[in-house]
Amino acid sequence: MGLLRFLLIILAGYLLFRVIGRLLLPWLGKKAVNKAREQMEEQMKRQQSGERIYKDGETEIRSKKNTPSRPKSDDQGEYVDYVEVD
Repeated sequence: MGLLRFLLIILAGYLLFRVIGRLLLPWLGKKAVNKAREQMEEQMKRQQSGERIYKDGETEIRSKKNTPSRPKSDDQGEYVDYVEVD
């Protein structure tokens, strides 16, 4: 009688585990995928806007890239004529 009771408890636990797994795991999977997608979208937005985030403990420091705007010039330098020395 003890062995039969033990086997029924094991079988009930196994079935309960399977039912909960079928209901709970897809929900947890969707939640994890959505969270990863949101983080990637946020990272892409920051990257496109040139914003960088540095974390110092619990403080977030947000800064944008400061690219100095240099005027484009067609001047490539001064031409130097070299003379051959014998």
